[in-house]
Amino acid sequence: MTGYGIDVRFRHNCGFDPYQPPPSPATFSRFLKQLEKTDVCEILFRQFRDKARGLGLIQEDVVAIDATHLDAFEKVIPRSKCIKDDHSPSWSVKVNPEGNRFF
Repeated sequence: MTGYGIDVRFRHNCGFDPYQPPPSPATFSRFLKQLEKTDVCEILFRQFRDKARGLGLIQEDVVAIDATHLDAFEKVIPRSKCIKDDHSPSWSVKVNPEGNRFF
């Protein structure tokens, strides 16, 4: 969710006060976990899909589904031990609620 709190419209649509500082990434994560318990994401997806169909943005004669398996790492792995090829996930940085960076 890069830039999750920068877009004022996004914060407003999520129910956060757009005139206040953006919530922390942890707050957005908890918010998304609550959304997963409902069918609101599915409803929004269908609404956007139907609107895109109506505007002619989606061609319905071709459907592509990407189900590529990617290894995911739950624990910190040194950058030097990360596999660097076109099929493995690359290393990245996460920031915890206190602002500390983890690789």
